Amino acid sequence: MHTLLTLWTHFFNLCRFKLAPQQLPASSTFTFVLLVAYVLMDFVHEVDRLAAPLAFVSSMVDVGLSVILTTSLLLLTRRKVRIWQTLSALAGANIVLGVLALPLVYWFDYARDAGFDSSLPILLLLGIIVWSIAVTGHILRHALDSSLYVGIVVSILYSVISTNVLSQLFPTP
Repeated sequence: MHTLLTLWTHFFNLCRFKLAPQQLPASSTFTFVLLVAYVLMDFVHEVDRLAAPLAFVSSMVDVGLSVILTTSLLLLTRRKVRIWQTLSALAGANIVLGVLALPLVYWFDYARDAGFDSSLPILLLLGIIVWSIAVTGHILRHALDSSLYVGIVVSILYSVISTNVLSQLFPTP
């Protein structure tokens, strides 16, 4: 339990810009475990929108796309040694932000289905989306040795690509 709390604290600090991805272990095993956990977190979010088998495939595609785009970017910029730490940081940060977003998603769904005003949960979810883009930008700036601005631009490009691919493959019913 102590180990999980320590991991949560590290990744929460990463989301608060108090930790850099290079402070994480460069371990393929650690990264793999985090990517599996990220798939599961993504699945929890997707299963509300899609049937379970499709939600799982959607989650796999989303995480796989993140791995492919990040690895390609780091290989193209000759930063191969940063792949494991960057993927670990992205997966861990997305798990933390996914956990924080989950109650808001359910609050929004409940408010919408019950006919209540859902503007507050939507506004808070928008805040988490902006935070997520900033955190990904923070991680990428360290991985690329660039400015936060460049990291955020790359983060936005990733979000656009990911959203377009996933919406084409798994349209909302």
